[in-house]
Amino acid sequence: MNYLDQHHLSKTLFDRMDRITDLLDRLSFEFCFDAPASGSISIFPRNDEDAEINVQYHVEDGEINVTPWPFSVDEHKGYLVAYQMDGYPERLDPVILPYLLKRK
Repeated sequence: MNYLDQHHLSKTLFDRMDRITDLLDRLSFEFCFDAPASGSISIFPRNDEDAEINVQYHVEDGEINVTPWPFSVDEHKGYLVAYQMDGYPERLDPVILPYLLKRK
């Protein structure tokens, strides 16, 4: 049994979910390098509509800017546990990094 059948998902819905997951994966991947990065990806922001949009993002200094805004909250902020690159992974020196995901 495949995941579509197991979770009762249509191929269309699965593809839409996969695209928004890809966006979030890209944001987290770019954020972890603590260097300015930009990109874009095409997503379907609403499952009940066929409108496809190109979402652009920019990551820099703990801030993740996204436009147009595809999320259901106005912004999201929090903290991540990270490790200093110098000496990693032999020396695990944790630091707390604040982040802010907001509209561009």
